[in-house]
Amino acid sequence: MRYRIKNQGFTLIELAIVLIVIGLLIGLGASLIGPLTKRAKLTETREAVKQAKEAVLGYVVKNGYLPSTLEDAGARKLDAWGRDIQYFKAPEIVSGDICGKNTTSIQIYECTNTNCSVYLTKSNIAFIIYSTGEDANGSCTGSSSPFYVREQGMPYNPPCSYTQTNPQYNYDDIVAYVSLDEIRALRGCPQPLIIVSPAILPEGQEDSFYSYSLQAIGGKPPYTWTGSVGNGLTLSESGLISGIININNQPPNTGELPDCSSSLNINATVNDSAGSPFQTYTGTIPVKPKPLKIITENLPTGYMGTTYNISLSGSGGKSNYTWSLYSGNLPSGLNLSANGIISGSISNPTTGCDSSYISNFVVKLDDNCGQPTYKAFSITVNDPDCGGGGGGSGGGGGGGGGGCTSYSLSISNQGNDKSFRIDSGTCINLENGGSSYLGGLSGGSLLTVYRNYWCWDTILLQGTMQGLDSNGNCIVNVSCSGNSCSAN
Repeated sequence: MRYRIKNQGFTLIELAIVLIVIGLLIGLGASLIGPLTKRAKLTETREAVKQAKEAVLGYVVKNGYLPSTLEDAGARKLDAWGRDIQYFKAPEIVSGDICGKNTTSIQIYECTNTNCSVYLTKSNIAFIIYSTGEDANGSCTGSSSPFYVREQGMPYNPPCSYTQTNPQYNYDDIVAYVSLDEIRALRGCPQPLIIVSPAILPEGQEDSFYSYSLQAIGGKPPYTWTGSVGNGLTLSESGLISGIININNQPPNTGELPDCSSSLNINATVNDSAGSPFQTYTGTIPVKPKPLKIITENLPTGYMGTTYNISLSGSGGKSNYTWSLYSGNLPSGLNLSANGIISGSISNPTTGCDSSYISNFVVKLDDNCGQPTYKAFSITVNDPDCGGGGGGSGGGGGGGGGGCTSYSLSISNQGNDKSFRIDSGTCINLENGGSSYLGGLSGGSLLTVYRNYWCWDTILLQGTMQGLDSNGNCIVNVSCSGNSCSAN
């Protein structure tokens, strides 16, 4: 029995349907080719920019400075469209060690809205890498600092003018960047060098020792400080400010200032051992005078019927002093001037022998800085008519030469200020035209006359009372003029 084999094929209708489906698939595929290709290139370019960033980052972390080109870092040079990937580097870190750098000149503005009217500022950028995208126009990212990172799709016309009407371009740059701090952290750099000392340092005192160490942190110790202070202070390489403060710059350095307070300016720089950029310091040291003080210890004996002239001495405070009698009474006939001179002729009640007495009083010294000081004194007053007192008329008994039981000293001055003392006692100042009288001195009492105030500088005259009494009348008369003194 034979079977008939029936050959079946597509009917015309079926064939038409197949052709329609194939046509639809071909058309759909053609429409997807463009977007898929663009997406692939965007993905490839993002990877290329990322790879370039990582290559440059690895290079600088290893070597401490940026590569000159992307090729030097082993990075891909072209994007998916075959165009050069842009690479801009901070000039501060193309050589040397990045650990010695704290700042760069590159900034990036990250736009936070479409037209970039608001943006975040990123400073101290080490490098920026970007592709100009499909449109090949990188003007909206820029080629110098500040660079811009804009919203994707921002419509604009060249060079970079935001527009919503018929824009020529839509921003499509692919950007990557790295900050200086990121690289420093990856390289294990120390923190930036910073001075932490305050601008106003602890207070100092005129003519007194001062010591303070300037402080810095970060960078790489040891640090080296340079600069100058002056007025008796020096700055060591370790940052130590030390010395005797002397703003007044006048001997004998008794702690006075021209004003109630003053200050010293300090200008210094510090460098670390890693070559970091040096840091500058500007500060001040407030300076006060030493506390106001009356330094005269005791006052010499006075004699009735004779002149008396003694200058009180002070130190510290503001140098323009005002003296006054605070309480008690001076011997009759004496007055205390505002410049500290007790002078006058002590009253002699009678021509006979009057009893000795002691005047007790308190002197006030003020420098108008709000901290006056006080001191109690006493002056013993004797009557030379009673004998043995060494009066101004040449008494004191004993006959002359080595036979005097006591001596009197009369000293006067013309010209520049001078000073004198007996033995190592109180220094007595003599102004131009001033004079002083002392009695009851022994033959061995040593007189020393100096060419300046405060009993310092050149000695003009020195000798014992007995040695200077050339007339043998128990009275030593000393006359000073200019830079010389004589006794007779």
